[in-house]
Amino acid sequence: MPSSSVCPLRNRRRERGAALVELALSTPLLIVLVVGVVDFARLFYMTMELTNAARAGAQVGSIAANGLSNAQIQAVATAASPQIAPYTAVATPSCFCIAANATTLGAAHSCTTACLSTEYLAAFVAVSTTKQFSTIMRFPGVPSTINVTRTVRMRSQ
Repeated sequence: MPSSSVCPLRNRRRERGAALVELALSTPLLIVLVVGVVDFARLFYMTMELTNAARAGAQVGSIAANGLSNAQIQAVATAASPQIAPYTAVATPSCFCIAANATTLGAAHSCTTACLSTEYLAAFVAVSTTKQFSTIMRFPGVPSTINVTRTVRMRSQ
């Protein structure tokens, strides 16, 4: 009888060894997975911050009474999201002739061009923000740096 009571102990030792081998094999995969999730979260956060900066720059630039220069709009955009600075913010004015019942914009043109009598001139300010994102770790098949650009266009008031 004593030999049968020893057999479960040996099986438990073998199971502990098997669990250790499974842990050793799965740990690198879990680490890569966690780092990938962290990289995705960082990219998502940076994208949101770039959008917020572009929105702030476009909002200030769309007020025609301000008459701000591109450098001033860039300063406003940078101040809106200082956590991810430095990044570039470029403001470009654009004008469209829009029909009264139109739901989409046509092609942009010079702001001095006259519109047809059935159309009206609408001026917009577009602010684009760009920043380069670098991953923490290199992943096969995924570039280690990505240029992220966000553009917000607002109608001038």
